[in-house]
Amino acid sequence: MGAKLTALLLLLATGLAGAARAQDCPTRPYWPTREWHSRVVPTNAARPAQLKALEDYAYTDVGADCDVTRLRTDAVLVIQNGEIVHDRQVHGYDSSGKRHISWALAASITNVLTGVAVQRGVVHLDDSICKYLSDVASDHCAITIQHLLESASGLEWIDAQDTASKQAWSLQQMLYGDGHGDTARFVVDQPLRDKPGTSWHESAGDATLLAHVVDAAMQVSSDGDWPWSALFDHTGTNYLVLERDLSGGPLGGTHVWGMPWDFARIGFLFLNDGCWDGQRLLPAGWVVASTTVPQPYRSKKIDAGAKLVPGRLWWLNKAVPEQNTAKPWPQLPDDSYAAIGQGGQYIVVIPALDLLIVRTGDDGANSVFNFEKFVLLAMALATP
Repeated sequence: MGAKLTALLLLLATGLAGAARAQDCPTRPYWPTREWHSRVVPTNAARPAQLKALEDYAYTDVGADCDVTRLRTDAVLVIQNGEIVHDRQVHGYDSSGKRHISWALAASITNVLTGVAVQRGVVHLDDSICKYLSDVASDHCAITIQHLLESASGLEWIDAQDTASKQAWSLQQMLYGDGHGDTARFVVDQPLRDKPGTSWHESAGDATLLAHVVDAAMQVSSDGDWPWSALFDHTGTNYLVLERDLSGGPLGGTHVWGMPWDFARIGFLFLNDGCWDGQRLLPAGWVVASTTVPQPYRSKKIDAGAKLVPGRLWWLNKAVPEQNTAKPWPQLPDDSYAAIGQGGQYIVVIPALDLLIVRTGDDGANSVFNFEKFVLLAMALATP
């Protein structure tokens, strides 16, 4: 009788916990775990002028292959209220299974995977990187997971515009030079520029180091497939490829490959407060914290010319008076935020409109692509 009572109490507790999780999460008429619902045909019929305006701008190639001002859209996906209202791929990306590189958009996916590890209790934001990495300089052990999430490690990172020599460019060195065999080791061996947590500097190095740390922690209790078993299998994100360096560590700051629908599911998870079909995959408050300007940016930003405003590896539409930074996209809703990668990779989330926009591209370094104009055109198609 005692065993049966214990089992009954356990079952009741499990049910109550499940109910609490469900109450804590948004509800949807359906979840796009297998496929997205579509209302492309009625949208096109109802808004032909808006469709033409979006397509004329987005899919008109500008510039030659070697032109730094090149505008080259490969795919656009617009989703409102969980339903696709626009879906088009060009330049060969309409073939089944052809994935697109993310570049720095990968950092936002690293944020999501870090949230999964925190939700499972495997890592904590105040954990030192030295808990998971060996042979780290003692003064670097002050760097925490939160510092990496906030691009506030304090590690030296040289941008392309800071040097006349491509060989001195940190990203180039990490991916293709001395660091390519073990990218985390390359990053963590850089000297400290500032005390960790006191300044902000956009750095693919911080995101890459974070991806290695989280991966090392998660592999202790699972295996190399943990991003799928812990996250992607739940959300139906089937085509993502997380590229790894020669050491086996993930290139979480630059090299995730995927289809537009996969990138959209990352955005949909954030749009739904880290929940999927009643299950909380990210901690409560994770999305809010990720879309809040971090204190290190308010205190000191290293790149004084940076116009985008950071969250935790996402980009925000917020003004920051402490840095004399205006809203980067003044015509968009205040709650808009985005994952952004070089070459024109975007996941745009606009909670006020229940709207997601994904764009992949092959733009030049100084592309004529106007992000705000593009989003406004997508909004005009999606909303009456």
